[in-house]
Amino acid sequence: MHFLLSIHCMTFNHSNYIKETMDGFCMQQTNFPFVAIIVDDASTDGEQEVIKEYLNVHFDLTTQSSVKKRETEDYIMTFARHKTNVNCFFAVFFLKYNHYSINKAKDTYYKKLEENAKYIAICEGDDYWILPSKLQQQVDYLESDSECNLVYTNFVQLVQRNNTFTKVTCRTSDFEDMIEENRVATLTTCFRKESLLRYNSNRPLNKHWLMGDYPLWLYLFATGTPHFMNIETAVYRVLENSASHSTDFGKTVAFLLSSYDIRWYYAEVFDRKYLLHDSQIRAMREIINLSDVHDKNTKFDYFLFFRPHSISDFLLLIEALSTSYRITRKIYNFCKYRFSIVHKSLSFH
Repeated sequence: MHFLLSIHCMTFNHSNYIKETMDGFCMQQTNFPFVAIIVDDASTDGEQEVIKEYLNVHFDLTTQSSVKKRETEDYIMTFARHKTNVNCFFAVFFLKYNHYSINKAKDTYYKKLEENAKYIAICEGDDYWILPSKLQQQVDYLESDSECNLVYTNFVQLVQRNNTFTKVTCRTSDFEDMIEENRVATLTTCFRKESLLRYNSNRPLNKHWLMGDYPLWLYLFATGTPHFMNIETAVYRVLENSASHSTDFGKTVAFLLSSYDIRWYYAEVFDRKYLLHDSQIRAMREIINLSDVHDKNTKFDYFLFFRPHSISDFLLLIEALSTSYRITRKIYNFCKYRFSIVHKSLSFH
């Protein structure tokens, strides 16, 4: 079967949310066939049973020409066509053991079904789509503009803790905007598979970043002309503890530093290091504010992070430190541990 588009859906312990995710896939009205590739990473909360029941109700599991089942030592896979939406196919990989815990790649499972796909969309198992024409509109634009490599949209944010919805309006951005802040919500995107392949062949193998989408968007903004559609297509669910939203101080700081390292790398690769100045100050302030909120006395080396090259840079560093509520302790620790290096660094020529 040839699919014009494939959906990447990684999921783990999303039993309470995965039905809405799958509903969002099945509601898509397109004039082309697409496949939703769902990879369940050996969930332990009953999610696999929820998915199996959904397949039994909504998909044709009896017609031999459209249903396939396969089992290996790594997974059990079910491939089937939707009963009423003839352009919608699901390929579900029920992994037999958790790949994340042993750092085993899961994106290889996508490749098994999308050999001929031209476009890719992403939606993880705790988010969902709300616009039936999302994929059709995005593919139509990509087909009409050969220079465009990515289409993204507005979305709605759902805070699960108190069940509140907030509309999030994005805007047309460029590489400089993206260095300042990631303005692309992954669940709203649709992009060319060939662009992803080029990104994979150029990305650094020695980087262990805590997010996979942000570096991809920076690469696409630097090498093509992404397009923003001013429509709402999806709901982003904010859970209390996730990779990007954690109540753990150490994990939050690690995520923030990983984000900054991504900015630094691509600003350097694409000769935009001058864009990092404000980003450095902002990141330091975030870390300082987080340490106050969590009442943590961090051992973070602000001096090496900021890399001041002039007296004005050094003064900005002190300014960032002084925004902290615990100003005396912060500046005292900073001067105590870094005074000798500061002294050498301020011997400008």
